[in-house]
Amino acid sequence: AAMDLVDSLSKSLNDFRNGNPMHKHLFNIMEEQAKAGEFEASTETALRIRQDLGHWFGSFALRRSAEWQAEAGKLDEALVWIKKLDEPLPKCLALTGAAEGALKQAKRSK
Repeated sequence: AAMDLVDSLSKSLNDFRNGNPMHKHLFNIMEEQAKAGEFEASTETALRIRQDLGHWFGSFALRRSAEWQAEAGKLDEALVWIKKLDEPLPKCLALTGAAEGALKQAKRSK
C-alpha cells in the first residue's frame, strides 16, 4: 500500500525543477547524446544539469551518463572522467551507474 504513494516516473522531478522545461530538455539531450555514442557530450550535459539543478539532480544525471557509457562497452572511458570528480556524492553515484552499465553489458554478451 505504501508503494501506491510512490511516483516512479519523472513527473515528480518537475516539482523540483519548478516546471522549467529547459531542465527536461537537458535530460532528453543527455540521453540522446548517449544513444548516439557521444558519451563525452552526454557527460558535459550531465555536468550542466548539475550546475543548473544542483548537486543532487546533477549527481543522478552523472550516474545515468556513466551507466549508458559502461553499458555500451566503454567502462574504461567512463572511469577516466569519474576519477576526476572531486565530490563524494557524484563520484559514488557515477561509479554505481558504471557498475550497473557494466553488469547490463556483461549479461547481454552472454
